[in-house]
Amino acid sequence: RQRRFAGLNPATKCPLSSGHFCFRDLQHGTIGVDRLSSAANFIDRGDRQRMSSDKKLNAATASLEFIEAGVTLGVGTGSTVNCLIELLPSVRDRIDAVVSSSIDTTRRLEEQGFEVSTLNETGGRVDPYIDGADESNKRLQLIKGGGGALTREKVIAGAARRFVCIADDSKLVGMLGTFPLPIEVVPMAKEFVARRLLKLRAQPVW
Repeated sequence: RQRRFAGLNPATKCPLSSGHFCFRDLQHGTIGVDRLSSAANFIDRGDRQRMSSDKKLNAATASLEFIEAGVTLGVGTGSTVNCLIELLPSVRDRIDAVVSSSIDTTRRLEEQGFEVSTLNETGGRVDPYIDGADESNKRLQLIKGGGGALTREKVIAGAARRFVCIADDSKLVGMLGTFPLPIEVVPMAKEFVARRLLKLRAQPVW
């Protein structure tokens, strides 16, 4: 069972379209990565937005092959996952149940006609869980959990047998940690957690 986030093995590549590649690992999942030429520097803002949307759609489309017949599907949160949600009606017959990681994702799934289950209703089981990433390096090591849905996302990822990550090259960074990473803490544990973070050479900010 895969219980934590992991970098994906880039050994196997599958072409998505010209200039696009999806790095695939059958145990851990898939991450879509786009390679663009330097000519992209001369593309106007509107074209950049369209290209960004196309890349997210390519990554979301690549993940559909992991939705096999009879799955209990965990659905993450974010702009790339929103592309996936729009594609899910095309594989509706493969999905037995859907578990959502946020209020926004639940709303979007219901708009597509899905009945959303809680993790408890599925017996605490999800396979696969599909979500995006906030950052990825060239080794495909990831940071996930930079937004408001971080706690539910991590719980569902922990419960999932497989975690499938969908992202494009806009998430690639030279070194992980380019933004402050939120940690959700219950009020009674605030000082305790702060001391533990200091031992890890982190600087907690409340």
